[in-house]
Amino acid sequence: MRPNAQRDGRLTESGEAIRPYITAGYLRLKPELREDYTDYRIVRKPAKLFGQELVVIEEEYQLKFVGCCVNEGIGAVVRVTADLAALKQFAAANGCSLNTDADVVERLRKLKLPARGAFLSISCRERDMEKR
Repeated sequence: MRPNAQRDGRLTESGEAIRPYITAGYLRLKPELREDYTDYRIVRKPAKLFGQELVVIEEEYQLKFVGCCVNEGIGAVVRVTADLAALKQFAAANGCSLNTDADVVERLRKLKLPARGAFLSISCRERDMEKR
């Protein structure tokens, strides 16, 4: 999900980034939850993201206009299980943001997932690049 130096946006579309996870059986093709413009897919078998336990993958995109404010891109929720240095370095280098607020726990609740432990979300969406 690196920024594209030649044009606005990222090098890879969000759908291309999650397709291998679906093919390998980590995610269902159909999301467990679609809210606003975002699909939420629960990780079905153990996976890591920069040493952290990968729990949910989010894909935000616009199929049809239902309001405003689509922020296209991809994100993930991880359970913190290791040092965060690699994840923080990736986020800083690629125009992604990290979030630890109550929204992460609320998202897990809506997906009927237990919120035991420390969680963090990483967002690699269009507006995250603007914060660089």
